[in-house]
Amino acid sequence: MAVKQKKSTKKNFVLDTNVILHDYECLEKFEENDIYIPITVLEELDKFKKGSEQINHNARAFARFLDSLESESFFTKINVHIIQCDEKVHTDKKITSQKEMKDYMEHLELYGDGGTDFRPAFEWVDKLLEQHEFHNLKGMIYFTDGFGIYPKKMPSYKTAFVFMQDNYRDVDVPVWAMKLILDEDDFEKPDR
Repeated sequence: MAVKQKKSTKKNFVLDTNVILHDYECLEKFEENDIYIPITVLEELDKFKKGSEQINHNARAFARFLDSLESESFFTKINVHIIQCDEKVHTDKKITSQKEMKDYMEHLELYGDGGTDFRPAFEWVDKLLEQHEFHNLKGMIYFTDGFGIYPKKMPSYKTAFVFMQDNYRDVDVPVWAMKLILDEDDFEKPDR
């Protein structure tokens, strides 16, 4: 007689400010489920950092916990591929550590310069998905001048086309994509 195993289902939890204020270690209680913390919750927590009551201590402790996640394990939980493409994919550099990212950015060499066809980059990512290179892909960020051939079909992941303000010319991106226009100031490192 076969024993039926209980099917494990992953759940999504959205945390409210009060949950964190009353238990700053609450993230550990959600086991292998996905946890979402809205930006408004983080903004509200900032207001509670000053003071000597337990909720103030919890707000500060949770902020320290988030900082430690960012600095220690950012690259252990993400999978970044920097793909350079114009009419074809020229490079695909997988980044797995802060050192690799710093080294890559210090020696960055851009490929392309016209003749842009965005479709090969999307086909490349689709191939990586088929090869299980990504687990739970959140999206693609495509830095571009915007002139080129866009895919007609919406991909299974979110897409943002990013333009730099200093050389931006108005272009239409597909309705399924986000359009972001950034200024050089947006890349300055904030003081901590």
